[in-house]
Amino acid sequence: MDKYRKEMLKVLGGSLVISAGVLYFLDGVTPWTVLISGAVLIVSFTGGMLSLKNLKRKKRNRRDMGTMIVRTDSILEGEAGELKCLGTVYGESIIAATMVNDFYSSIRILFGGEPKGYKQIMSAARRKAVDRMIRQAGIKGAYMVTGHRLTTTQVSDRSAEIISYGTAWKLIP
Repeated sequence: MDKYRKEMLKVLGGSLVISAGVLYFLDGVTPWTVLISGAVLIVSFTGGMLSLKNLKRKKRNRRDMGTMIVRTDSILEGEAGELKCLGTVYGESIIAATMVNDFYSSIRILFGGEPKGYKQIMSAARRKAVDRMIRQAGIKGAYMVTGHRLTTTQVSDRSAEIISYGTAWKLIP
């Protein structure tokens, strides 16, 4: 079974657990509680499936820009004569946690451990921000990016922005 189907089954299972929990807390099975539980099931399953849409997408090939060097330090004294500064390059990525991620992570936090759902979406957003910075540097014709930094900003209660930035340099022939 491929990764997408496994994750889809996890989402369905989690949605059923949430729906059963709603039935339990509403104290009894009546037509109204079944209707509310069904609505909760549909909402949680839809939210989970929306969060899985990226798994089904095929990986896009990066445009061949050669090998981009990304460093956290600044230009060394001897290198400055061979390089031309192209200015600052940026890459931004905004992420938001789904209700399903929040639910699973809050359970994980209750029992201790690392909330993997948050870790996965933060890693994906960080990679996306760095890739966008590298793409912008490649469009400018850069050979390397120095002074690379990452910063995060909370946009709202359930979303954050990751910014990757540095200085682009071009080799002078």
